[in-house]
Amino acid sequence: ETERGYFTENLVHWYPAIPNSFIDLPFFTMQVLRVTGISLSNQYLVLEAINIILVLVLTVLFFHFLIIKKTFREINSFKWLLLWAWVCSALIFFSLGWLSFTNQVQRGYIGNWNYVYEARYFGLVMLFLQIIYLGWVFLNPSWQKSWWQKTIIIFCAFLLFVEVVHGIYFNTKMALNFRENKAKIYREQDYNYFLCLLPKLEKEYPGYEILATASNDDFYACAAAYFGKKGIFDCASLKTSLPKVKIKSLLLVILYDTDIKDYQNIVANPNAREIQEIDYTNFFLVKLFP
Repeated sequence: ETERGYFTENLVHWYPAIPNSFIDLPFFTMQVLRVTGISLSNQYLVLEAINIILVLVLTVLFFHFLIIKKTFREINSFKWLLLWAWVCSALIFFSLGWLSFTNQVQRGYIGNWNYVYEARYFGLVMLFLQIIYLGWVFLNPSWQKSWWQKTIIIFCAFLLFVEVVHGIYFNTKMALNFRENKAKIYREQDYNYFLCLLPKLEKEYPGYEILATASNDDFYACAAAYFGKKGIFDCASLKTSLPKVKIKSLLLVILYDTDIKDYQNIVANPNAREIQEIDYTNFFLVKLFP
């Protein structure tokens, strides 16, 4: 269960949503890493700083046009969009900030997680920024007479052009070599193996109840429950004892390499055996009896 309280340290780092509105951050940061050698962590620190500056600038500009310029005195459809975009974006930032402030970071296998660093939660903000940018370009021709507006628009257009061209290239390449590329995705290999394993065990062990759990990955417990089996979400409890059952059961325990040392209660059990290992994922099968 996530610890609740007040955690100001969770609000130090925010996902750079505004830069991500015009560039694909994984692609961009990997290219910078290859060319310059600057680490991903340092790159994201810079992007976070840029994001904060842009949030402040856009907020100041919004209130400048709202209060001083009184731009919204005469309203039209695009100005309505601007108003609702700012309100929705402000609510998104506030709600994510509040959730991160009142919930401790969730620590897992891949890394720490909190609300303000989940990119998909900022999806609407990024979409609004792209639409507003297009509206600025096509509905407000006065930018052509301003050198600083022209500079910003051309720069953003260049970023979007690179992103669109890369997206077309990448997705075309993936589509033309789908089978080959799918086989290289190790995160899907273990999931696919598990989904094929469930019906196989059901046929090999008729009359056995099937339970599944995994350390730091709820996919397996959720998938087992979805297919009519039992999912155990508290995998950590298996470090000290096995679950008690009323009928003959099979317990599937999926452990990452880094977790095996903590689950010797499973690994050393005489009724347990490792049935498969896929990259960093190990599948153990344990027979349980009443």
